[in-house]
Amino acid sequence: MAFPRTKIVGVWWSGAEEDVIPAGDGGEGLHCAGSTCGHHLPVMQDILKNVYKKGRERWRSSRIGSIYHTRGVVAGIITAESDRTAQAQFGKGKPMTGEQVRWGIEHLNIDDKRLKELGAPA
Repeated sequence: MAFPRTKIVGVWWSGAEEDVIPAGDGGEGLHCAGSTCGHHLPVMQDILKNVYKKGRERWRSSRIGSIYHTRGVVAGIITAESDRTAQAQFGKGKPMTGEQVRWGIEHLNIDDKRLKELGAPA
C-alpha cells in the first residue's frame, strides 16, 4: 500500500522544480516548505536587469525565481548583510577576521523594513 502523498510534507530539497516537474500529475498534492519564489520580487528584477541582460551570467535566465536560484539569492543576502553588520562594528571597508564575521552573523537583524529595502519583502 502506498503512503498518500497528501500526507507528505517535504523539506526544501524535495520541493525544487527538478524534483516535482518530472512527477507530473503524480506529484499532485505534495506539500513542500520553501522560500518565496518567482520573477516578481524586486531583487529578482534587479538581477535580471543588472546581471543577465548585461551578459554577465552564463546560466539561463529562465532559472531566475526557481527555488534553487532563490535559495542562492537568500544565502547571498544573509552573507552580505552579515558582512555589512560586522563592518559597521569593526570598520567599514576593512577586511574582516573570521571572528568579526561570526560576530556579524550572530548580530544579524534583517527585519521586514530591511528586506523591503533589499527588494526581497517577506
